[in-house]
Amino acid sequence: MRMRPTPFVVPKSGDPFENDKLGRKDQIKSLTQLIRNIEGPCVLAVDGAWGSGKTVFLKMWAQFLRNRRFQIAELNAWETDFSEDPLMALYAAFKDELKRPNAKAVLKIIVEATSQIASDAIPLLPNIVESLTMARERSEPSAKARLSCFQDAEDAIRKLKKALKSAAKGRLPLVVFVDELDRCRPDYAIRFLEATKHIFDVDGVVFILGVNLSELAHSVSALYGTDFDGETYLRRFVDRSIYIPQADRIEFFENLLDQTEPIYRVRPYRVRPYLETFILGASNISLRDMEQGVYHLSTVMETIPVEHGAIWPTSDQLAATLIIVQMADSDTYRQFLRGELSDLDVVSTLYKFINRPGNWWKIPRLDDSICAEVEAVLVGYHKHISRSWEIDTPLLQKRRRESEEKEYSRYPQSVVSSASTISDHSGYSDRNFSKVLSIVEMVTYEPPS
Repeated sequence: MRMRPTPFVVPKSGDPFENDKLGRKDQIKSLTQLIRNIEGPCVLAVDGAWGSGKTVFLKMWAQFLRNRRFQIAELNAWETDFSEDPLMALYAAFKDELKRPNAKAVLKIIVEATSQIASDAIPLLPNIVESLTMARERSEPSAKARLSCFQDAEDAIRKLKKALKSAAKGRLPLVVFVDELDRCRPDYAIRFLEATKHIFDVDGVVFILGVNLSELAHSVSALYGTDFDGETYLRRFVDRSIYIPQADRIEFFENLLDQTEPIYRVRPYRVRPYLETFILGASNISLRDMEQGVYHLSTVMETIPVEHGAIWPTSDQLAATLIIVQMADSDTYRQFLRGELSDLDVVSTLYKFINRPGNWWKIPRLDDSICAEVEAVLVGYHKHISRSWEIDTPLLQKRRRESEEKEYSRYPQSVVSSASTISDHSGYSDRNFSKVLSIVEMVTYEPPS
């Protein structure tokens, strides 16, 4: 089995949307028309939450533009923030592009000029004019040396801007894709934005940033103080924000199950309804979190042999319930395992997660036996964790009362009967709960940050 999702591959020739599972083709075509018509310098932010598919979106868009003879440069800012100079990252990106068969000769000038500017002599490029003025006002030899360096940098910047104008004049825009800027150190992200503003602010040059603007604004505010308005500050650098529309979650989900075969194909009847109800049904969950949850569960299932004739619930269902709770709220999950929260508390968290009312079983259109099964499993986990198989849990007490009402659905009774079945076989159940819990903890473990 695969331990991680298949890396997304954008073909270097042919159709860049060959592996697109999110239906981004029409969106990218529309945005390309916008890029084609831009006249002046421009910085576009492709905004979206972490895990919304920004990276895949940018990769497909970049290759789509390449296929249409746009001059492109691509870089992942997060992979370069070990450096103090963002221009070194841009230099490397332009240099990589220069190696491509269709690279324009003018790119060589851009690479050379960027290399000359990106040096330790000018660590703060946005302040270059101020630094030049200060150097001119001082007469000692060290100041003269710095002045010479800054003058060389000034010449290089003029040369770079001239090359950039030449690259774009009468042609398609030069487009620079920058991904994951919001994951960088705040000081590096700011220097990167300053460099785009002060050096690459040239007609025909378009920067496209893959970024969660709200997260970046928080980082900027943390750097300068809580009273600092990070969002207003970022507007200095971003001309337009484009929010990635919601992807086809059902198609993405189906593709995940296909990638994790044969486990979901061999044993689909055990856990697929759980995933459909609590993962696919959670509208606020990111695509990346959905992906992680499906792969975590498939890994756990691979370690557990298929149970023939085993009593309900199966190990697969036990594992699915734990992972769903963990995805809904990791703090609730931890507190539940420590015995600090009851099964009733967990159920409340789960139903908020999928926007379902607590009395779902009274509403005909929401009748769903999967919810009853998950509740019964949580009752069993509560009993296992508290080591009290003979005492009703808070959730079970609530469902018993509801099942005795004159008007009740069969689902509260289903929870009661299922939980009773678990209790009647407490020896087997206790071993199974313990085994599955230990495997889930191993598979989903994350070191403390």
